[in-house]
Amino acid sequence: MANASGTPERGRVIAGWLILLGLIIAGFIATVVTLNQTVFSAQGFVTHYLEALERRDVPAALATEGVTAVEGASDSLLAPDALGELSDIDIVAEEVFPDVRVLTVAYTLDGVAGETEFFVEPSGNRFGLFYGWSFARSPISVLEVTPLHAAEFTVNGIRLSSAGANQPSAWQVLTPSRYVLSHDSRYLTATDVPVRVTTPNSIVPAEVDVQASAEFVSQLQDEVDSFLQDCAAQQVLFPSGCPFGLPIDDRVESAPQWSIAEHPVISLVPGDTSDVWVAPETAGVAHLSVEVRSLFDGSLSRVEEDVPFTISWAVTLREDGGVSIDVL
Repeated sequence: MANASGTPERGRVIAGWLILLGLIIAGFIATVVTLNQTVFSAQGFVTHYLEALERRDVPAALATEGVTAVEGASDSLLAPDALGELSDIDIVAEEVFPDVRVLTVAYTLDGVAGETEFFVEPSGNRFGLFYGWSFARSPISVLEVTPLHAAEFTVNGIRLSSAGANQPSAWQVLTPSRYVLSHDSRYLTATDVPVRVTTPNSIVPAEVDVQASAEFVSQLQDEVDSFLQDCAAQQVLFPSGCPFGLPIDDRVESAPQWSIAEHPVISLVPGDTSDVWVAPETAGVAHLSVEVRSLFDGSLSRVEEDVPFTISWAVTLREDGGVSIDVL
């Protein structure tokens, strides 16, 4: 009797376990399906990469499958401080092709809205259950910078140096990103150049136009003014090493008195090499006052005459931070 009464009870227990097992299997399958549609989907894959950029986690971004380095390009800008502020990430479209999916992502980058298309492809399964994805086009691009008139410049505050003035050099950058190129040193400056990199696996050219700073020009102007004042202090008709003088046929009876009536206004342009800047030929006027006695009739008179002149300078930026100034 015990065996007979125990059989239905055992059957109910087994049935309960089978139902529970079925629920577990169904839940597991549902979880796998859900994860494949979210975390392990193409959209989840791209979102994972962009969230790494959002939190400035460069190692995580670089570890994403399909992110490949560009040979011959520097990795100096693959750094957290080089990245812009990425936010408001939203996948707005997904196109499915036989071998690739194209996802369009909207975002805000340094306060400006933008969009980027990412190309991803299947890369096998994880644990035989979850989809695997890889970038079909690496989101590493190349920022090719040509600094004009100087080799050094900054990108988002990071100091870099190219192969030389007027020579392009390549830096790897993550997409999407925004960079501000500039130059700010003691004597040279450049207007900020904003550059947005929004296309994966692209080459983005940029130039930094380095020019003489206002401080540099002002310092040279002071040097020129001082030089001309020293010339004017020489009480001779032709001050030594100076750009002005006046021949007089009559006999000079007093010490010549020079003054600078119009100072040349200096500007600076790049020279033949990156360390040389040139002040182009600029006009000025010196004034001479001197008493002379006529060799014809012996009369005494005073000569008051403006003497136009031109002057040009070459300025060399030395490695010790100073400058050398030479009259051309």
